[in-house]
Amino acid sequence: ALRKLIRITSAHADTEPTIAMQAARALVEVGEEASLVLPEVAAVLEQIKGPVWDTYPNWYYQMFLGMSLHQIQMNCGMVVERYR
Repeated sequence: ALRKLIRITSAHADTEPTIAMQAARALVEVGEEASLVLPEVAAVLEQIKGPVWDTYPNWYYQMFLGMSLHQIQMNCGMVVERYR
């Protein structure tokens, strides 16, 4: 189920960010168990990288998608420099 959620996030990140964000928020709620998909989380963050704070593509849904992905990383014990 975790891999399916991150695949949904990746597939819709550019075209339907509201769907991607819902899938990412579900992964946030999983907590540390989401560590199984951390490589995919990093890949989606790279996929949506943009000019806003050199991190997000825009100030809209994709920014909140990125924040959710960073929260997944933090829930798994990673230090995210953006939020130090």
